[in-house]
Amino acid sequence: MGDVYTSRELDLIEKYGSELKADVLKVGHHGSDTSSSKSFIRLVCPKTAVIMHDRLASLQVYNNLKKIGSEVYLNCIDGNIRLSIDEEKNLTIITQFDRIVDF
Repeated sequence: MGDVYTSRELDLIEKYGSELKADVLKVGHHGSDTSSSKSFIRLVCPKTAVIMHDRLASLQVYNNLKKIGSEVYLNCIDGNIRLSIDEEKNLTIITQFDRIVDF
């Protein structure tokens, strides 16, 4: 998603609608609330979301992802995050650190 802002997410929703689905989402704009609007998150509905940042940019974005059932990984807590998919499309996630607690 890079640094796509909410206004661009709305453009994508308008253009692609229900086609915007993903099993894995690299959360836009480092998990900031300037991206990853509630409507975008609900439409994409990722099973797994990864936030790449040295801190939690927005608790609201994190909570919105958790509310739809996403498993959320954060660099600031989980360290390096490796996702891989095998031939049968099984997703494996390995993190540098074991998370002891969630928010």
